[in-house]
Amino acid sequence: MDRDRCNGPIHVYPSDQRRLQAHHLYPNAIQSSILAFHGCPLGRFSQSCGCSVRYRLLHRRIPLRCSPRPSPPDYRFPCRPSSWRVLIDMTTSDPSLAVEIHSAATSAGCSSIDAPVSGGDRGAKNATLSIFAGGDEKVVQKLNPIFSLLGKVYYMGGPGKGQYAKLANQITIASTMVGLCEGLVYAHKAGLDLSLYLSAISTGAAGSKSLDLYGSRILKRDFGAGFYVNHFVKDLGICLRECQNMTLALPGLALAQQLYLSLKAYGEGDLGTQALILALERLNNVALNSESSAAENA
Repeated sequence: MDRDRCNGPIHVYPSDQRRLQAHHLYPNAIQSSILAFHGCPLGRFSQSCGCSVRYRLLHRRIPLRCSPRPSPPDYRFPCRPSSWRVLIDMTTSDPSLAVEIHSAATSAGCSSIDAPVSGGDRGAKNATLSIFAGGDEKVVQKLNPIFSLLGKVYYMGGPGKGQYAKLANQITIASTMVGLCEGLVYAHKAGLDLSLYLSAISTGAAGSKSLDLYGSRILKRDFGAGFYVNHFVKDLGICLRECQNMTLALPGLALAQQLYLSLKAYGEGDLGTQALILALERLNNVALNSESSAAENA
């Protein structure tokens, strides 16, 4: 690898790191919420991806305990108007923040794209993330060779629209997870074999990505984080604020946020979102046991 040509610091999953290395992007993790890709229009990246533009990408990820909105707002872009440079914000934050960043980037002669993702740990490791992009469509198209290394990009509209799409995604997941966990608690109480129950519903109308990803993990009491409860509570809080701004009532969202918030109150914020089952078990004074539930309740 020629470090002199591609010496920009980035922070990615190890599997993503290997893919980016293969395309002549040199990774070097740093402790910062603003991370960068530096690239060259020549070399292997251009040949393999067909990317003929000169680019410098700032890839922004916010640590768990940091606020995604600077206070007061202070955006500095190391950009020169004569060069093609882009900031990509892949964290989940307020859509209004994406609009502010886009305005500041434009004033600095740069571009910005809000591009939050969905797909969890498996999606990140297998490069099958869904990427919700907001901003200039032509810029998103130019970035597609890089996005394609991480998953599939969907252009959602102007600045902030990527964030709106991600929030709608989180609202959908929240109610789906409540339904999945409630169904398991009910099936347990009814004396069903939970493994058989999950297999039976997975190919019917109740089947879902959440069931595929988390059903078996719940039964195995595997609460390792593909997506942290702490992160999800933060995202659902943003959703509720946006609903208030829109004068929109979504009771399922509010219920899910309260249940997840109870996990934080029990010190379970670093568990994965499938840990929602713990909140429902406590509410009903039950504990799932896939192997013995049928025998217990027969």
